[in-house]
This record gives sequence, C-alpha cells and structure tokens, in this order.
Amino acid sequence: MSSNYRPEPVTIIISMALTALSVALMGKYDSTWVTILLTLIFFFAGQAAATLYWSLILNLIRDEFDYQKATVGVKKWVFIYQLIRFYLKIQLKIFFSDCTLTDIIFFGYFSSFISFIIFYIGLLIKLIYVLFEKVNLAFNY
Repeated sequence: MSSNYRPEPVTIIISMALTALSVALMGKYDSTWVTILLTLIFFFAGQAAATLYWSLILNLIRDEFDYQKATVGVKKWVFIYQLIRFYLKIQLKIFFSDCTLTDIIFFGYFSSFISFIIFYIGLLIKLIYVLFEKVNLAFNY
C-alpha cells in the first residue's frame, strides 16, 4: 500500500456540488433549523473541497520545489512566491506550447482551486453579511 495520499477527483466534485447546492437552497426555506443545516453543509463542504484541492496540488508540486509545512516568518512568503512563480511558469509553457501533460493537469487543478476559493470566500462573506443583517433586524423589533 502506498503512503502517498491522492484524493479522488470525485470527492472534490461532490464537495463542490454540496457547497453550491447548499447556497442554492439557502433562500428556499423559512425554517431556522434548515438554514442552520444548510449553513453547516456549506461551511464544511467548502472546507473539504478546498482542502482536497490543496492536498492534490501539493502532491503535484512536491517534486518541483521543496515546500515546508506552515512555519512562521518569511518562509510562508517564500513559499507563496515560489508557488506563484511556478504557476506563471506553467502558464507560459502552455502559452508557448512547450508543456507536458503534468503541466496541463497542474494548471487545471490550480486554476480550479483558485476559482473555487474565490467563489467560496465570496459566498462566505455574503452569508455572514446576511446572517448579521437578519440578526440585527431581529433585535430591532
């Protein structure tokens, strides 16, 4: 049995679908318990999808450069710089048609990860705003 973990793309798709489904159903029900349940589904499914994406991407870039676990100080910024530089290098390789299949797979996963993170954070901010607005309106009456 291999010690390297690689998440199945199906689990990522299911987590993303649960995130989108919970947001789509958020305004359909007036029940407080259903809203709480959908909020929990949204939060945990979004966290699961983001974490699975990240673990998949880290396995793909492990051979390209040495990444450290979360440490304090400059090492985080060095890692982010290396990650952005690697992403832009892959993008240029694809643009100039000098890429491998691994480059294309990495570019697809990383672009999907970025779009999902933007989607998830944006909806999380909107959800927090709506919840605070409802709570504020409830206290005003």
